[in-house]
Amino acid sequence: AAASSEAPPVVPPPLVSTNSGTLSPDVQEVLLLRAAEGWAVVKETDGIIYETKLVEWSPIKACRFSTTVRASVRDLVNLLDSTETLLQIDPMMEVYEKIEEVSENEYVVYAAFTSPVLGVTRRDFVSRVTAQFATPDLWVHATRSTTHPARPERKPYIRGELHCHGYIISRKDDHSSELVLVFSLDPKGWVPASALDVTNVKQLGKLKRLKDLAESQHQQLAPVEVVQPVVAPNPVDVQFAMDLKNSDGWALVKEADGIKFESKTVPWCSTKACRFSTTFHCKDGLAKLAGFTADPANIPRIDPMLDVFENLQKISDTDYIAYTSFKSPMMGVARRDFVNKVTTMFVSPETWVQVTRAASHPARPEKKPLVRGELHCHGYVATQKKGSEDVEFWLVLSLDPKGWVPTSAVDATNMKQMAKVKLLKQFMEGEP
Repeated sequence: AAASSEAPPVVPPPLVSTNSGTLSPDVQEVLLLRAAEGWAVVKETDGIIYETKLVEWSPIKACRFSTTVRASVRDLVNLLDSTETLLQIDPMMEVYEKIEEVSENEYVVYAAFTSPVLGVTRRDFVSRVTAQFATPDLWVHATRSTTHPARPERKPYIRGELHCHGYIISRKDDHSSELVLVFSLDPKGWVPASALDVTNVKQLGKLKRLKDLAESQHQQLAPVEVVQPVVAPNPVDVQFAMDLKNSDGWALVKEADGIKFESKTVPWCSTKACRFSTTFHCKDGLAKLAGFTADPANIPRIDPMLDVFENLQKISDTDYIAYTSFKSPMMGVARRDFVNKVTTMFVSPETWVQVTRAASHPARPEKKPLVRGELHCHGYVATQKKGSEDVEFWLVLSLDPKGWVPTSAVDATNMKQMAKVKLLKQFMEGEP
């Protein structure tokens, strides 16, 4: 049967009735639709299962596509967070445009699509996108119809209604993830059943392209060895971080969740340095902290701004060169990337330090559209007295982002550092 504007009134899917905390309603709906019963297999090809089911809020069946991808959760998140990738994997998509950033995890987009078959009018959508980690190992990209004055309905398009569209990515092991796509929509107007079938089959192709792209880009990162050497004079970078942590002149900016955020003017940079301090309650805390930060897979778990982390070259038991790139803290500000030397060591049996400072490497020259920032110092310093379960922890940070960055973007970035320390504290204390 064909879809029609005479379809019964839409009843939106219900919200999940759980204590899911800060998960947005759209993310909850995606997770609910994925977990619903009644899915029937339509086709299985290239390791992808395609299923459909009837839903009470739309005359069109909902669809679910699922597969396993030989790539990490972060690999897939990075791809789906890119407009270029979304256009690349979906040849039916003519336009994908971010209209407005609503919050850190939400923005409004406009998307327009070609017709799946001749004689069927093209469709467009204005949607709200919410992308967030439901757990450290489960990420959801949820999309649902909304309105925006910048994109009113216009011919020759027909404005469709997207009840629910979501990518769900969950960790299976260190090098593979489960990828699920669910969606339910009402295309509005006249659409023959054959056109719906063609559109759904093209979703299979879209997921296959995403899977191939993620697997081709996935690289296994070599673990960073953390050793406890005989105590020796501090390297220059480590001493710089220790001196910055212990210096005078810090002014309190904010204190929340047991974390103190301070800043101060420094002579080597026009941007103020920052210091964040807190206490972890954790037995064998230094060893646990050293082990946690040694695993590259843990780095994006505490820093949602991170796009890419690559261990480029091991220099010694304590030093390696890394490449990182980051999302923009707000629309209109260019993304930044960095090449840094990372030094990780115990400077005494009771003090552990990890310091990151700007370097260069021929494998990662500067490239547009990213702006290469300069990191003067990013240092974790932690102390724990023998027999104590309290770890005193500091993060000191001083960088020059280079190029134009408004003060509001610098402030937003600093607040995200505070959130990063909070996440690290939660991991150390075993809360997530």
